[in-house]
Amino acid sequence: MGSLSIWHLAILIVALGLVIAVIVISVRRAPKPGIELSGFGGWLLLLAIGQTLAPLRTLSILAQSADGYSALQDSSVPNATLAIFAEVGLLIGFVAFQLFIIVSMYRKRHFFPRLFFYQWIAGVCIPIADWMLVSALFHIPLSSLVTTRDVIGVLGAGLIVGIWVWYVARSVRVRNTFTT
Repeated sequence: MGSLSIWHLAILIVALGLVIAVIVISVRRAPKPGIELSGFGGWLLLLAIGQTLAPLRTLSILAQSADGYSALQDSSVPNATLAIFAEVGLLIGFVAFQLFIIVSMYRKRHFFPRLFFYQWIAGVCIPIADWMLVSALFHIPLSSLVTTRDVIGVLGAGLIVGIWVWYVARSVRVRNTFTT
């Protein structure tokens, strides 16, 4: 109880696959209506605030892990340094991607909605890749490494951001705002 089984991972993949399918099916590019809704307002303002704060959340995850990295580095566990560098590299790369998306959002680039979708996929794939990498480097079964709570956290975040991805794909305001 409390560990990740192959079934938990399968449920996670199926649930996220269903959200992706709903988003892909519901996206229909209609011609731009009048300019009645554009700019950062309404729900798009909430998304902009969340997107702006997203790198801080990722950096806080990195900061919370610092003590664990230090203890692991001081231990005699094989592949510890490689695991630390890999995890830190994944998180710093994700922060860089988030910053690029923020700049694209504030410059109102037409490719922001697509980048936001890719960020959502990366946000789900990075923890899973991290779990698999640590499992492989330390020769620990995934079921001993990942708890149900970890899976629920990734699934919950994936579903919430999936709703925002759906909003970005369907919103007239988004379509009229990101045009440059």
